[in-house]
Amino acid sequence: MVASTVCCTVDAFSLLAIQRCDEGETRPEHAGALRQSHSVCLMSNLQTRRYVVAGRVQGVGFRWFVEREAAQIGITGWVRNCQNGDVEVMATGNRQQLRSLREKLQQGPRASRVDQVSESDAPFLEAQSFRIEGVW
Repeated sequence: MVASTVCCTVDAFSLLAIQRCDEGETRPEHAGALRQSHSVCLMSNLQTRRYVVAGRVQGVGFRWFVEREAAQIGITGWVRNCQNGDVEVMATGNRQQLRSLREKLQQGPRASRVDQVSESDAPFLEAQSFRIEGVW
């Protein structure tokens, strides 16, 4: 689910204006507004996805792997073991971040074997960081 349907448009020219502000080509107050608009745009593109990873994914450091990778990508949410031996991940980020996370989930840590990664829509999850949740 997408957090908001309102999004600004930031093109290469706008980003160039931010970078070149100190050279006098754009006034600082305009560049600040562009920076602020850019971050609003990033926030409004956030969505939450649910992943269920099947295979040899418990007892191999999979949750710690996911926590580390999600933090590096900039995703918030949580990961936990499921009673049936799968690992469940709830992640909030933009499309590119979520795509990167899915690639990492399919790869898994060295000791794991990922047989399948299921992905589905999820209600928007507001979290401040990414964490490991209880077992089930």
